[in-house]
Amino acid sequence: AGTWHADVSANGKMTETHVVLEITVDGRYLFRGETRETGLWEAEGGKWTRKPQDAPEERGTYQFDGPDSVTTAGITGTSVWQRAD
Repeated sequence: AGTWHADVSANGKMTETHVVLEITVDGRYLFRGETRETGLWEAEGGKWTRKPQDAPEERGTYQFDGPDSVTTAGITGTSVWQRAD
C-alpha cells in the first residue's frame, strides 16, 4: 500500500511523463499521469506540426471553432481544445 511516483518515457514519443500509483490496503489502485514535453509547435493555414525534442515530429490539421476553441486532428485522433486564459 502507499503512493508511488516516477518519471518515465511514454512510448518513445513523449519527453517525460510523471505518473502516480496510489494503492490502498485492500489492493485497489488509482494510476494517473501528467505528460511533459518540450519542442517546437508550428501552425499555419489549417495545418500544424509538433516537433518534440528527441522524438519524431507529428503533423495534422486544425480548425478554429470560435475565438476560444480549436479542433485538431492528427495520427492520435481528434481533440477539441479550449483556451485556458
